[in-house]
Amino acid sequence: MEADSTTLDNSPKDTSFEPAFPFPVSPGNNQLYNTFATRIGERSLEWQITEKLQAHGLLLKTIKCPSGKAECRVVCKNARVIDRVQWVCEACGTRQPVRLGSFFMKLQCSLLQALQIILAWSEDADIMQAAQHFGVKDRIVSTIYNKMDDLAIKAQMKDQLGGENSVVLAEMYPDCVNRLSPDTTDTPHVHRILMLADTNHIPTRYWLHVIKEDNKKTQANTSLDSEHLRATVEEVIQKATLPNSIIVTGNSVPAIEGASSTQQLLQHCDADMQHFCEHTGFVRVGPKGYFLPDKYKQEALNIYTMDVRPSDIFVASYPRSGTTWTQELVWMVANDLDYEKSDATPLTERYPFLEFSIFVHPVMKARFHEENSHSAEKLCLLELVSQPGTEQLAATTSQRFIKTHLPMSLLPPSLLDKGRMVYVARDPRDVAVSFYHLNRLIRTQGYVGDFKMYWNFFINDLHHWTPYFEHLKEAWEKRHHPRMLFLFYEELTKDLPAAARRVAAFLDKQYSDEEIAKLCQHLSIDSFKNNKSVNYDVMKELGILIPGEQAFIRKGKAGGWRDYFDEEMTKQADRWIADNLKDSDFRFPHFSI
Repeated sequence: MEADSTTLDNSPKDTSFEPAFPFPVSPGNNQLYNTFATRIGERSLEWQITEKLQAHGLLLKTIKCPSGKAECRVVCKNARVIDRVQWVCEACGTRQPVRLGSFFMKLQCSLLQALQIILAWSEDADIMQAAQHFGVKDRIVSTIYNKMDDLAIKAQMKDQLGGENSVVLAEMYPDCVNRLSPDTTDTPHVHRILMLADTNHIPTRYWLHVIKEDNKKTQANTSLDSEHLRATVEEVIQKATLPNSIIVTGNSVPAIEGASSTQQLLQHCDADMQHFCEHTGFVRVGPKGYFLPDKYKQEALNIYTMDVRPSDIFVASYPRSGTTWTQELVWMVANDLDYEKSDATPLTERYPFLEFSIFVHPVMKARFHEENSHSAEKLCLLELVSQPGTEQLAATTSQRFIKTHLPMSLLPPSLLDKGRMVYVARDPRDVAVSFYHLNRLIRTQGYVGDFKMYWNFFINDLHHWTPYFEHLKEAWEKRHHPRMLFLFYEELTKDLPAAARRVAAFLDKQYSDEEIAKLCQHLSIDSFKNNKSVNYDVMKELGILIPGEQAFIRKGKAGGWRDYFDEEMTKQADRWIADNLKDSDFRFPHFSI
């Protein structure tokens, strides 16, 4: 019998909500289920479910009488039907199901049971188990599961996947019990399901396709002709993906023209990852997918929840954007131009590097420990530089100066409510060149490839702290906050005295022209190159810097990228920058897109 206005329901008038289910229920799904299925007040549960479904657009709020007479007026009324509510025309008495025109229309169960079965579907519960627990036939549960599968697939297939420089993974799952097409027998169909996964979105977007022609039974495990299957897969991929997508196929997918196999990709990745010394791999963090070492997971919560003090000053940037220069500028301005203390105290001690410990893998730390085992002093230094920044900062009693390359979204939410930040940005082409040399210099990074390969890692968000532009945009959005100062490296190189005065004003300090001039001399690139305090000599002493590579403080100029980019890379960079700035008002002061 269909659940319509003629179907009587002999169950109790108020079906009570059962909080216990024979399958695990996630908190989010349980909360959503309670939104619809919990009775509040005196009205019957069925009435309340109807009203809630109408409020969410899942049931119609108004309908017309089929007689079409002018005097007809259709309203919801109590009824002796399965839903306990139905549409009734007050003029002609025509009755219609309350679920008319909805997802629930031909489901042979109550609305409450339908919601319970949808909950079971969302938790991937066994059909027979759900049917037995909710008191309905297996085929009713199967019907709802099929409808939900169809809706889920349609939702996933609204947009095409991939795009330029985006990888789409294609995998075939054989012997899947098919809930995605009608079945009139007791033996379930078993089909292959093609799944496409888009790596350009976080969380990953999927596209599912049932190979419907592959209509075999479990006991008759025949398959489609291989050429027919290949043609089907090619057609689906062409329909589902945007032009210029990089298609990578799994072991169960037939070879497709223009696609690479996962075997080839893994070999390529293994070869590429040999250019870095990260031993445990990497993680993508947050909705924007920031690329960090796996060890970040150990420190993520400590960093995000660290206590920010009112006197804290953060100097933040994407790496090689003028961070060290800005650190020294900020520290000198905040500390009344104390040159003596600046010279005597390494910058690494004055500024704990908040997340540096996540880059010191235990394998590398053990190696450094063995290499420095002859010196107790060096072992103490090693423990200091590899100690989590949150621990160093918690033990600091004086004003804290904090260096970080983490984006705003991974830092404490209270940072700008309590502390202050100076953020510095730089042309990404110069950043990439400088970061390339730093990655060759520091053994914790250990990059050994050429610059062109490095550049491709950088623009494809396969390097530490990328995506670069998302990093900048997060800080740019906060640039008008009274406790945020946003600087550009190119402004510092063009007019350092003006930048020094901006920093002084931000930190509520005043200095004479003579004092500013002396400070700028102290901050000049020639002075910096000879300043052991800022040139990471501690890292050199510990053997963390690789001999023969360019020094930590390099040329300190803007526009040096032109010496590294060929014509193809220049055009590629122009497109990449334009694509990333097209929906933003962020602009570098030295050029416009």
